[in-house]
Amino acid sequence: AAFCLANLAYVLHTPSRVGRRSSDDVSRNELAGSIGGRGRLLLVGVKFLDDLEEAWVCTAYPWNAVVLTRRLRNGTMQEVRRGS
Repeated sequence: AAFCLANLAYVLHTPSRVGRRSSDDVSRNELAGSIGGRGRLLLVGVKFLDDLEEAWVCTAYPWNAVVLTRRLRNGTMQEVRRGS
């Protein structure tokens, strides 16, 4: 829990990957980021509430590189591309 809480803001502000589970609810998204030099991953689930102009964090947990690779391959997660 301490890892998630300590790094939640970083992933929300600077995600390296974004995705969505195969769901009909387009307001639910996932943000992922690499934390520190050891390459630890954190996944943060977010629900955007457009009518309230808010976003709620639904979940956050350490993530596995094997699961990330699988999600990248099946198209439910993608790299964030930033402008130069």
